Amino acid sequence: FNVDPQVDSEWLSPAEFRTALSNSMLGPHLLVRRGPGFIHTTRAAQGLMELLLAAEWYRRTTGEFPATVDELLTVPMLDEVPLDGLSRTETPLRYERDSDNPRRAKVWSVGENGVDDGGSLENVPSVGPPDLGYWIGEAEPQASPAE
Repeated sequence: FNVDPQVDSEWLSPAEFRTALSNSMLGPHLLVRRGPGFIHTTRAAQGLMELLLAAEWYRRTTGEFPATVDELLTVPMLDEVPLDGLSRTETPLRYERDSDNPRRAKVWSVGENGVDDGGSLENVPSVGPPDLGYWIGEAEPQASPAE
């Protein structure tokens, strides 16, 4: 866009650009002032969505979530486990199948504090912000059919 609003041209002035952008579908997300970690949070969230989709594909193919994150690499859409955009050491995102329910799993990032809290997704005031992640699948194990 034209940085000089005094110039008569086909380009939008900065004020016109801002107005057009704020009226667009993406505008509110792009114009919000965010901290310096915004891009890292966005990268972590994108990687989590990739893991979540791969885990769901695996579940729909086999009937349960994979036991380990390495089994996710058998899914055609995933060549490697995405890196955690919030990790200070460029470690991969985390995945864990629920030990009591193979039809439920969790994917997570270290979150804003940069510390892996073991996939704790609940905000605990004494600990600080939780890990960033999602539970996927069925919350309760399927009941066995009555005989």
